[in-house]
Amino acid sequence: MGRDTTKKLWILGVSFALFLGGAGALQLEPGTVRTVILALVFAGLLTIAGVQTLRHLKKKN
Repeated sequence: MGRDTTKKLWILGVSFALFLGGAGALQLEPGTVRTVILALVFAGLLTIAGVQTLRHLKKKN
């Protein structure tokens, strides 16, 4: 497995773990803990998307 493939699998795994964390948070009662978990999941997924976009744009040039 190449370095690029390993990075892609790592990103996919982290994204899936964040998704599962968000889905699990939806099972909690509405409140501060649930809101914080969902905010962290959203921020994490948004960060991953931003990094991937920058990487794609850098590779394109």
